[in-house]
Amino acid sequence: MKKIYFLLAMLILTVSSAWGQSITAQLVSGYGDPLTLTQFKALAGTSGRFAFVASSNTAADNAPRCDHWCKFTSTHNTTTLDEDALFFLEEGTGSQAGQYRVKRSSDNKYVQTSTSATSFVASGGSYFKLVNRNPNDATKAVTGDKSISFEDPSNSSMHYNANAVKYNNGAGAWTTYAVFGPFYVVTINCIDIATSETFQTQTIIVTDGTTVNAPEIAFYTTEGGSVTVDGADAELNVYYTQLASVNVTYELYESDGTTLVTSTVVEQELNSDVNIPDSFKKIKSSMEANDYEYSTEGTIGTEDCTIKVTRTLKPDTYVPALPAHYMIATGDAANTMIPATSADDNDHWYVITQSRNGESAIYNKATYTSKVYRASTSVNAASLNNKPIAGNEKYLVRFIEKETGLYYIQFADGNYISSGLKTAQTVYNAGTYAFYNTVAEGTTFGWNKDTNEGERVDNNGAGNDLSFWGSGLNTATSGNNVWTIYPVEFISTVPVAMTLTDVYGTVYNGTYWTEWNGSETALPSVAYGVTYSNAVFSDEGGYSLTADIQFPFPISNETVKNATTIQSSLGESKWYANEDGKLKANNKSHTNPTAANQNNWNWYIYPEFNDGMFTFKLYNIGAQKYIPTVTATGVNTETELSTEAGSYQFKEVRANEGGFYQASTGKFLTINTSGENQNIWLWTATGGHMGSTMSFPEAIRLANMRITDAGWGTFYAPFAVAIPEGVKAYTGTLITESETPWIRMDELTEGVIPANTGVVVAKKVEGEPFEADLEPKNPQPNEAAVASCYTGNIYDYNITVETGDYLLQKQNDVVGWYKVEGDGFTLAPNRCYLSKDDVPAPNQSRTFFGFAPDDATGISSIATEAKTKADGKYMVNGQIVVVKAGKAYYMNGTEVK
Repeated sequence: MKKIYFLLAMLILTVSSAWGQSITAQLVSGYGDPLTLTQFKALAGTSGRFAFVASSNTAADNAPRCDHWCKFTSTHNTTTLDEDALFFLEEGTGSQAGQYRVKRSSDNKYVQTSTSATSFVASGGSYFKLVNRNPNDATKAVTGDKSISFEDPSNSSMHYNANAVKYNNGAGAWTTYAVFGPFYVVTINCIDIATSETFQTQTIIVTDGTTVNAPEIAFYTTEGGSVTVDGADAELNVYYTQLASVNVTYELYESDGTTLVTSTVVEQELNSDVNIPDSFKKIKSSMEANDYEYSTEGTIGTEDCTIKVTRTLKPDTYVPALPAHYMIATGDAANTMIPATSADDNDHWYVITQSRNGESAIYNKATYTSKVYRASTSVNAASLNNKPIAGNEKYLVRFIEKETGLYYIQFADGNYISSGLKTAQTVYNAGTYAFYNTVAEGTTFGWNKDTNEGERVDNNGAGNDLSFWGSGLNTATSGNNVWTIYPVEFISTVPVAMTLTDVYGTVYNGTYWTEWNGSETALPSVAYGVTYSNAVFSDEGGYSLTADIQFPFPISNETVKNATTIQSSLGESKWYANEDGKLKANNKSHTNPTAANQNNWNWYIYPEFNDGMFTFKLYNIGAQKYIPTVTATGVNTETELSTEAGSYQFKEVRANEGGFYQASTGKFLTINTSGENQNIWLWTATGGHMGSTMSFPEAIRLANMRITDAGWGTFYAPFAVAIPEGVKAYTGTLITESETPWIRMDELTEGVIPANTGVVVAKKVEGEPFEADLEPKNPQPNEAAVASCYTGNIYDYNITVETGDYLLQKQNDVVGWYKVEGDGFTLAPNRCYLSKDDVPAPNQSRTFFGFAPDDATGISSIATEAKTKADGKYMVNGQIVVVKAGKAYYMNGTEVK
């Protein structure tokens, strides 16, 4: 149907001017006047048929009888728009009285218009007023001097053009006139000549004098017939003969859609259903008809036709269903080949190898033109061990038994080996082969085409294709015709050898099993809260992982001690060793360490790595003992620290919170109150007990500051401290621009030594020693470090100062920075030194850097030049120390080696 349908624009056919004159000559209303239904009935005449129904609420007149129909055309465009459309009007009631809806006879739908488009709706529809119009352009006024226009009831200047679109001030140019009947109904009865039954009836509406011929009906023939309408409805009986059969060509294709397997022609009744020939269901194959699914394209009508049939092996018919995992192929060679029994039989896959020029596996190149190949000797059963299946399907084969002793050989990607040793996409194109032991119970196999008397399968060496060479039963155990098969086992995970390195350089080696994918998603979960960086995976020679590991708390080893506190979430209770060596916890308000017992609140955590699992030993620094393996439970249980360490895992207790878990008891270390001197005991942590969840704040430490009676010392702390009364603190700046390099002293005048800032400290009154344990300065956070050329000991234990570094010493009455000779010194906590790495290269040969105050200090007693004295080392108090072999000496509290 055409898209443009409005009643005005639904030009059915170009009507002769006689029709138009016979109507418009009777129009008595004036120009622009509305026309009523009574006027139209009168205009139709007593002998004619009515053009419009009487009213929308009169059931009899609403029936779509032919005497109510009329056609519409436009004077603006006399082109026929729809020759088949007839319409009738329904008069509105109430507020729509004197207005009309237009209904199409073909489907009883109403015209619905807008300013830009027209459609037909099943109910409702637009209302119109009918008025007389006088065309502006007389040359287009085929209906004489008066026509009918459809007007918008709400706007008398708005009319509808031939396309049923509103047109402003369209007086005449867009007029429409009605072509009245009589229209007559021709009923055509289509009769089957064989049965005398009417199998179809058609109704056609035509004008008087029209000749109606017998219609053509698919799948039937007729000698025809006709009837001419002469002032009355008519009936036409036509006799038809049904066609007998057509020739149908069936073409069978494989599932790739390109390979024509065969075709056949059958005679079939017209309009019959597609019927796949039985010959298609078993073609040169032992596969039964129900092994395939069939789809068809095309229909059978009354003419010869072609039906395309495509067959696909059903999912349960030898279409490989491999797991998405890995394979193990390094077992012993098989002495028996076992055929697969179904598509999902994954227990009977093999790697076929041959040892000419080195053992290697066969594989398909999947080009369907090249022969099956032998891989290079780098690909054999052992090299495929623990490899993913994905990407290696071409090396795996299984045997599908066609008949006794003969097999199809299928690769794990679904392809087969053809009879010409090429890759075949389907079992239809697959070859059949005998595959048998060359000697009883041996691990060597012969491989022949069609039977064990047929051509033998040979090879041309590693990296070449397979071929046939010789024939007959093979009874050899070596040679180019002898093959070996290795069973393949599928596994869900593979072992990964991992090497993990922590921040202190401790190396942990172990193995974990994972679904390998070559990315960080394969990282092991060795402890709750552990993170990794710099992860490098490799599958060369087996799977391996190297990575840096970061623990969720400070850790220690035998040479690097990193103290931390251990705190439960319940009351922020910190764990400590009391004076009796018992394990206790105080909540936040009761945690009050002193300089004397501060280390009783501090812990070393030692990781151990076994069988892919980290466990931890918890060592109390003050008590110098471990938390042992705890056996008793309950809130009143006391745990005494021990020289024997318990082994604890760090596991998740509640969402995103971890705690120390004792695997031997299946319970967590916990407290259940948040007061003072609480026992720590074992708990199941059901529901995630807060007392089992751990955090690790900075270790409780006081920083020791010591100034000798020489009046000088060094200081460094990981937190800010207030400068004690009577002490001055100076940062250092290395000055290398002068002829004699030196270190400038800059006094800190704000009363604070910032965190992580190395300083030289001095007594305001010389000659008086000074020593104190300094608390962190509140409020937190501590002030940021400031620039200084000194490097500090950040640990709570002695460290070694390397040969070539510089220590603050007094030699020959001169205090300055002297180069460490020999094996070096140990440096106490909270002290600093001048690292050789911070001295520019041209000055690293210097054995002494003097220092002097800036203009602000007013200190002038320290020289910038060293006095020499042979074979001596001096403490800052001026005492000379001679180093003798085998004897230990101490300088400034540190051992001289």
